[in-house]
Amino acid sequence: MSAIYFAIPTNAGQAKIANALALGVPLKITHMAVGDGNGQPVTPNPAQTAMVREQRRAPLNSLFQDPLNPGQLVAEQIIPENVGGWWIREVGLYDETSTLIAIANSPDTYKPQLSEGSGRTQTIRMVLSVSDTSAVELKIDPSVVLATRKYVDDVMAAHKQSRDHPDASETAKGFTRYATQPQTDVGAADDVAVTPKKLKAALKAAGLTEYGSALIGVPIDWPLAQMPQDIWPDCGMIFLSCAGQGFNKATYPKLAQCYPSGTMPELRSEFIRGWDNGRGVDPGRVLLNTQSGLLEGHTHEIQTAINLDESMSLLGGFNDDPIAVKSQTPTSVYKFTSVHVKHAGGSETRPRNIAFHKIMRAA
Repeated sequence: MSAIYFAIPTNAGQAKIANALALGVPLKITHMAVGDGNGQPVTPNPAQTAMVREQRRAPLNSLFQDPLNPGQLVAEQIIPENVGGWWIREVGLYDETSTLIAIANSPDTYKPQLSEGSGRTQTIRMVLSVSDTSAVELKIDPSVVLATRKYVDDVMAAHKQSRDHPDASETAKGFTRYATQPQTDVGAADDVAVTPKKLKAALKAAGLTEYGSALIGVPIDWPLAQMPQDIWPDCGMIFLSCAGQGFNKATYPKLAQCYPSGTMPELRSEFIRGWDNGRGVDPGRVLLNTQSGLLEGHTHEIQTAINLDESMSLLGGFNDDPIAVKSQTPTSVYKFTSVHVKHAGGSETRPRNIAFHKIMRAA
């Protein structure tokens, strides 16, 4: 018994398939159309260039090679439930130039639409035998098509079986979760991701976004008598005065790494000098040791001229010690060294300066 319902390439379709095989340029079948045959059953004719009465034309949902029969192409289109109101008796495939490539007939099927009180999604499938399926490009635009339930089920099944979906790591993609705010603040978890919002909140809680971050153990010039944490309780840092006092090394372990003795440096009224570190300008110094004030050794020279009319002796004194001066030559110059000059200043030698409160971050 001969088939009643079948699909065949049109003459134009056969010519395009042959041309595709000869030139190596695949034929692009892009659309499927359905028609009602003008109310009558339809028998496909290879000489057709158009359908008897076309009702709808739309992009294909899928076009693939039959896995059980490599010589067959399967084309599918889904008609949504809000489209219809006519019978389906004929199906056609068109290429990108709107040339009818293949024609098929089908049993009479009415496609209702929702406004008629009943609606359904209709899947139309055409199976076309070709001499070489490589002549047809099996490519569909996913942005303009709908997926069948079977297609979705197949894809999900393949996805589930593809891999075990491991957790993400620093070297591989995978599943992960977002850290909570407490986890972000503590910063101990190594298997969760942090969102920018929670990271910003953690940095703000640590005082880094508003107050900066001073390095623990480094002296800081502070302009106030109050400590920073007393002025800004939310700064997230603790500062101590550099006043030579002891501190709890268990409470401030990082500070103890800088000052193992557990004693803060005494920097009140002190200048800080750079460590010589082998330069030779201040040899023999070790870090954090104190150096007392010192005036570099030097000499002064005082010159005086006295006009003498005749030979005479002059008795004078410097540094409260009498010095005898005798001249036999008029207009002579006398020089003295090791002269003590009484000071007219204060109790120390110092440059111009401005006072700051020396403090240090402890935690």
